[in-house]
Amino acid sequence: FYNLATQVDTLDQSKTYLLFCERGVMSKMQALYLREKGFTNVKVYRP
Repeated sequence: FYNLATQVDTLDQSKTYLLFCERGVMSKMQALYLREKGFTNVKVYRP
């Protein structure tokens, strides 16, 4: 989560981001964080 928080300003908001983690908890939290920062194309992959 720290890496995302420190580099969020370098990400292109027009791109789609697909987040994945083993259990889905962290990816959901990071997706929420990105949405709060104004990202609209954020998806969470759940196998």
